[in-house]
Amino acid sequence: MKDRNFSYYLEKGKEYINSDSVDKGAAAIKKALQLNPHNEYAVFELGKIHYIRQDFRKARELYTKAFELNNKFILPRLELGKIYLAQRNLRLAEREFRFVISSSDNTDFKLESLYELGKIYRLFSTGDRTREMEKLMSELADSVKLGEESIKSVSY
Repeated sequence: MKDRNFSYYLEKGKEYINSDSVDKGAAAIKKALQLNPHNEYAVFELGKIHYIRQDFRKARELYTKAFELNNKFILPRLELGKIYLAQRNLRLAEREFRFVISSSDNTDFKLESLYELGKIYRLFSTGDRTREMEKLMSELADSVKLGEESIKSVSY
């Protein structure tokens, strides 16, 4: 019964968040966390609420905790990169996006990380970073076309 209630509150919270009822979503997610305080997905969703509210410090804390609870759950690292980018902490944002590219099997996460890296490199506006961005984009294109995982060979 506890697991069913947990799932109900987690899913209800996500529905509320997606329909812009952030306060209701927060209440539902907090109820889910009362039932299972160490669930990485619920912790992540609470982080998303804080991100929406632009409480980046708390969102960062929760995304980090979600990843620590399950280091195969890569999405919090992608969201950490977005927070760092929003705060113009470009080095940390770059680190997070590169981590996602090298660690995730999810092509959508890789594509989004490459897109975000492109924003960073445009902000850097240096020749070396522009060439690096072109190289990353080329590797991704090859990886997607050929179905290969060559993107994992990108060094940091």
